[in-house]
Amino acid sequence: MFADDTTITTSCRSITFLHREVKHDFNSIQNWFIANQLSLNVLKTEYLYCASDFNLANIGASNTDIVKIGGEPISRVQSTKSLGVMLDQRLGWDEHVDSLCKRVSSGLAALKQARRYVPQNTLITIYKSLIEPLLDYCDVV
Repeated sequence: MFADDTTITTSCRSITFLHREVKHDFNSIQNWFIANQLSLNVLKTEYLYCASDFNLANIGASNTDIVKIGGEPISRVQSTKSLGVMLDQRLGWDEHVDSLCKRVSSGLAALKQARRYVPQNTLITIYKSLIEPLLDYCDVV
């Protein structure tokens, strides 16, 4: 059995305290997974620091402590997808908007090809199925 999209969030003023909190949280999660007979795929597990440019530079310089679960190192990423939303370490929207534009463009291309062969009400259905959900998802953020 597997649990997908498990996310933990920790906030601290010091990188030392942050690493301590993360280690504690990872140990708790690992124990919970074991107790519930679930597997954690360490190869698919990653972590992301969210901070200002200044703080990210300081984290990079002082980051000698590698985040591990059960002795296995966890990959640090610059951005990740969480529940369909691209998050980057500066909490910017550029990567998410780029991804969304590519997906909407594909849907529009399919709609453009279909317009010669189907009536307008079918085109509206295609739009509402392929494009509108992309624009509506997470639109309150």
